[in-house]
Amino acid sequence: MVDAQTPSEWTQARTLYESYIAHARRFGDNRAQRSQSVLALATETQWGRMMATLFVKKRRSAGWYYPLRCKRGG
Repeated sequence: MVDAQTPSEWTQARTLYESYIAHARRFGDNRAQRSQSVLALATETQWGRMMATLFVKKRRSAGWYYPLRCKRGG
């Protein structure tokens, strides 16, 4: 994830959470670490509380958005 420059680039909270889960499941130094990380993943509520301490979110008609966007191709 990277900072979004304009509000039109902001990403919906659920999309960011799903990206976090997918990344955590895919990456780890080894197979044991990947399986361990899946057991320790934050729930959507825990993740949202942590994000609220780091970023200001904005409510739109489609849901909550954070001033971040997912990196493409990297």
